[in-house]
Amino acid sequence: MDIFQTTIKKHFYISMIFFIMGLIFGFIYSLNLLGIGINSQMLNPTDVRAVHLSLMLYGFIPLMLSYLPFLLLHKDLGVNLKALRYLEIYSIFWYVFLSVMVLSLLMNVTRGLAFYDFHYSLNGILAFAGLFYILGLYE
Repeated sequence: MDIFQTTIKKHFYISMIFFIMGLIFGFIYSLNLLGIGINSQMLNPTDVRAVHLSLMLYGFIPLMLSYLPFLLLHKDLGVNLKALRYLEIYSIFWYVFLSVMVLSLLMNVTRGLAFYDFHYSLNGILAFAGLFYILGLYE
C-alpha cells in the first residue's frame, strides 16, 4: 500500500470515531424523546441535539467528500507529497474544530439556533482548514 492510501485510510478511521460519536449523541437524544431521560447537566436534551446535528453536518460525510478531489487527482496524476502534507494539516484542523465544537456545545456555549449552533470563534479554525485544503488542491 502506498502512502496516499495509508493516509486516506487513517483519516477514514479517525472520521468514523466522530461518526460514531454523532450516532451515540443521536441515540441519547432519541431516548430522551421517548421519555427515558438522563439526569445530567452536561447531557441536557438541547445540547445533545446540537452536538448530534453538528457532528452529522460537519463530521464524517463532509470529511469524506472533501477527500474526493484528492482521490481523483491521485488516480490521474499520482501522489504529490506536498499536497498530501496539506491534506494532513487540513484534516488536523478539522478534527480540532470538531473536538472543540463538541466540547463547547456540551458546555452550553450555543446561540440557540437549530443548525450552525456553535460559537462564531470556531469559524477561524474552519478558515485555516480551508486554507490548507485550497493549498493542497493547488499543489
